[in-house]
Amino acid sequence: MGRLELDLPCDVALSDLATACFEDLPVSARHAAAVSELRPHQADPFDRLLIVQAERLTLVSADKAMRAHDVELLR
Repeated sequence: MGRLELDLPCDVALSDLATACFEDLPVSARHAAAVSELRPHQADPFDRLLIVQAERLTLVSADKAMRAHDVELLR
């Protein structure tokens, strides 16, 4: 979608993320069920999944709709 610009090949960027303390977030059945319990502030299904997956983690997003949820954001 053109929202993230990287000056590195994708495989290098992914290894850099791992060394910078970023974590993969697996999708569990509990997460999938929790999506339906979110308030309707965020319509994007992928963003809704990120919100419930974050739990005690910080999300990086400039999406203003994310601010309406109980999730720590780094913008």
